[in-house]
Amino acid sequence: MKYIVRIDKSSIKKNPDAGQTTFMVPGAWHPDGKGGGTRSVQMMQQMTPDPNYLFEREYCEVTCMHCNTKFSHKDLEEHKEWDYEEDGCYWVDNVCPNCKEADCCELEYEQFDQETGLIKGEKNE
Repeated sequence: MKYIVRIDKSSIKKNPDAGQTTFMVPGAWHPDGKGGGTRSVQMMQQMTPDPNYLFEREYCEVTCMHCNTKFSHKDLEEHKEWDYEEDGCYWVDNVCPNCKEADCCELEYEQFDQETGLIKGEKNE
């Protein structure tokens, strides 16, 4: 069974940091020997700009197809698996938090258009 994880329409808001490609990361504390000091700051560059809008997803209860346990889609796990024959690793998604079987359910995420601020398929009213 495929579950659709919908966007919580009440949570959609403009991102005050939209378009930013840099951010500040606090660094080490440098004591001055007199009880004070300064903290270094490092400017970091990110690969993609911050999105125009932020939003949350609605709660979606799913059922594991292996053990029939019901839980929130937010409780799904993912982890790395090693492929010793190919000498590499890959990510395993949708791991059941109960039985630990991978691909325990099929999810489809409602899509959001960052340019228009609308859920894809909806019209501006």
